[in-house]
Amino acid sequence: MGAYGGGTSQTEVLALLIDERRRELFLEGHHLWDATRFNLALEPATGTASAKGGTYGSTKCLPLPNVERFNNPNIGG
Repeated sequence: MGAYGGGTSQTEVLALLIDERRRELFLEGHHLWDATRFNLALEPATGTASAKGGTYGSTKCLPLPNVERFNNPNIGG
């Protein structure tokens, strides 16, 4: 990345921030958090065929493990 180019609008600065986080944290598993936080489009897009059959969905959260659901009476089984 080069020096800050001086984006003046909030949209430009946010796009630079997201791009910098993408470059800096690419091996640390922060992409799902950023996709949820900044409402980014998922890649590959929803409905795209996967290499192992099936299609990619639109889920941006991780499902609760069964042990968590079964041990919490407020969630249900």
